[in-house]
Amino acid sequence: MLLQKLLEFETVQQKIPAGYVLKSIDWVIEIDQDGNLLNLISLKNSGKKDKGKSHPLPDILRSGTTIRPALLADTADYVLGGETGERGAQKHEEFVKLVRECAQATGMGQVQAVAAFYEKKAGGCFDDIFANANIDLKDRLVFRMAPDVCYVTDWPMVQQWWAARLGSGRTAGNFTCIVCGQPCQPVDRHPIQIKSIPGGQSSGMAIVSANSNAFESYGLTNSLIAPTCRECAELYAKGLNRLLDSEQHNIKIIVYKKNGEKKVDGLAAIFWSKSGKGFPLTGFLTAPNEDEVHKLLTGVWTGQDSTFLDAEQYYFAFLAANNARVVVKDWLNATLKDVKERLCAWFAAQKIVGSQNGTDTYYGIFPLAAALYRDVNEELRPEVVTTLLRAALFGQQLPPSLLAMAVRRAQVMRSVTRPLAVLIKIYLLQKGVGNTMEHNLSRLAQAGPPAYLCGRLLAVLERLQQAAQGDINATITDRYFGAASTRPATVFPVLLQLSRAHLAKLRRDRATVGLATWFDRELGDILSQMPASGFPLILSLQEQGLFALGYYHQKNDGKPSAQVGGDNND
Repeated sequence: MLLQKLLEFETVQQKIPAGYVLKSIDWVIEIDQDGNLLNLISLKNSGKKDKGKSHPLPDILRSGTTIRPALLADTADYVLGGETGERGAQKHEEFVKLVRECAQATGMGQVQAVAAFYEKKAGGCFDDIFANANIDLKDRLVFRMAPDVCYVTDWPMVQQWWAARLGSGRTAGNFTCIVCGQPCQPVDRHPIQIKSIPGGQSSGMAIVSANSNAFESYGLTNSLIAPTCRECAELYAKGLNRLLDSEQHNIKIIVYKKNGEKKVDGLAAIFWSKSGKGFPLTGFLTAPNEDEVHKLLTGVWTGQDSTFLDAEQYYFAFLAANNARVVVKDWLNATLKDVKERLCAWFAAQKIVGSQNGTDTYYGIFPLAAALYRDVNEELRPEVVTTLLRAALFGQQLPPSLLAMAVRRAQVMRSVTRPLAVLIKIYLLQKGVGNTMEHNLSRLAQAGPPAYLCGRLLAVLERLQQAAQGDINATITDRYFGAASTRPATVFPVLLQLSRAHLAKLRRDRATVGLATWFDRELGDILSQMPASGFPLILSLQEQGLFALGYYHQKNDGKPSAQVGGDNND
């Protein structure tokens, strides 16, 4: 199950102590053994987000307006006070109370120094220093006692005391943990919130919870519906947050509003292996490098790149947010060998004419998805990205709805871009259409179904018009692409009649007589392959895809461009 695999991943990573999570540190309060303030050190970056240094620190779950301090490291409203009102005073009092409790229980000099610091602070010793430091109430502060180089929270005795206070670990009980399978006393609420999923609340989300009677059973409420011991609840959440924070292990899709604010819509795709080693999957999916793709293709096809890691299982999960809850859209697994082979097929299917400088250009998931929209930032639907990810990683077929989007976009633009052509080609190859055609749909095929020939014919007629009339405001493609790609029989007789005038004009000029002959022959070759019944009355969705691909191939075929002056390839 998903939670087990997340726990397995976390257990082989750098261990974070029980009751601790990675948090950013903004300020270090450096004191001596008597609690005197020696230095106040800022760890804030100068960047726009102004985030501090990340480090494992004590954590505690807060919900609503509950006042619950974290041990020896917390935000300034807890550590220093300063928040107005009775609630602000209570926050600081609870934090200091917790420090004194730890100092008494552990007897550690470092913790006792922090307790002494608060005795002096209560007398107003350090008011001027903190007043001039420009510390925000939500800045996080930690303590360090000189000459130690580690924080007070890093000492094992402090960590053990905090874990014991929280009740971390596996405690026998009447329930069976759904993750480890051991008898346990489950936690009522899982202690660590999941963060960094687009569209979720910034304070964090729960992946296991019940917020309505409809989700409860056998009298169990909240997280008890899926009994989990505290140790497992901590480990799976730490593993998930680690994946969401690592650019090597996730792809995030965010949809924005017009004003640039993030919409409550988005998705995170995470992927990992148990060992955490292996394959730079993010790069191949987002910004594939031509050399790296060639290396992948060669390695898989020849077996040169095979390693013992190829047999390891890779796991994939698609996560969305619904306010304070994580929504698991899907999760899948495959061996690394299978993933590599499917990626090879994905990139091999992208080979098509029309790339810049004659080199192979491979697209990541986002450029392909963006090709389907006028304004991708505003209109992108996350499920389109997940569909492409499933096709790339698991070989799943693209749905007809995606082909419909590609065809509709081409009709709106009255042209076919290379990314659109790639998507259409992949769809048709998955349907087996390219198996019966020359060049497997990668470049111009002299023969093909009527819909493909109609697309080629429109491209030739467009070039003929440009050769005869030069630069014009609107070509026949601008005027007729939509109609020609859906109802060829109503459009092409008119366009062929118009082409006679264009051919006649070229023949009148000695310099373009040869060009007229070439166009005449090209039109004849295409028309000779049309069925005796003539042009199709209506093209199906798949045939509209073939039309678009035929148009793209003909537009990007290298031979005519040398003979038709002023016609630049896409």
